[in-house]
Amino acid sequence: MDASLRDRPASALPQQVVAYLQDAHAIETQAVQSLKVAPQFADAETVAVARLIAAQERAAAERIAGTWDTAMDAALEKVGVPAS
Repeated sequence: MDASLRDRPASALPQQVVAYLQDAHAIETQAVQSLKVAPQFADAETVAVARLIAAQERAAAERIAGTWDTAMDAALEKVGVPAS
């Protein structure tokens, strides 16, 4: 764990984790989008797979969004941080 996380109070960690996850998701989304919008640089099969992955990512994001608050509350309670 880097010093910036180690030095933060426990109550600040969930926001930092969310920020890291959002960054990772944004990078993945951009990689998939670059294949979707630039078919001249990829073969048809690669473009089709990228479109399939993008659809799966959107579906996963919707499922996560629907359960995020409950999951975060449960995780926080497990480590002794009062849920909101």
